[in-house]
Amino acid sequence: MIICAHNSYAHFGFLYRMNTGDTAVLSDIDGNVFTYQLFEQEIMRPGDVEQLNSGEWDLTLFTCTFDGLQRRVFRFEKV
Repeated sequence: MIICAHNSYAHFGFLYRMNTGDTAVLSDIDGNVFTYQLFEQEIMRPGDVEQLNSGEWDLTLFTCTFDGLQRRVFRFEKV
């Protein structure tokens, strides 16, 4: 699953604070809870769509960098 959101306080503005080994918890509309562990962070150019889809990650979150010129990508595995 790949999720994109704005780099603002209401969305993914605090992702940059995450470190390898940190966890993210998502829940679905039925109340099921899923926990993911951060394994890798990357900075990509906006047009690197194939690279964004690469790998066998269970969850990818991405947003723009503070200057808006690149993408900050966080790769997670389900735990």
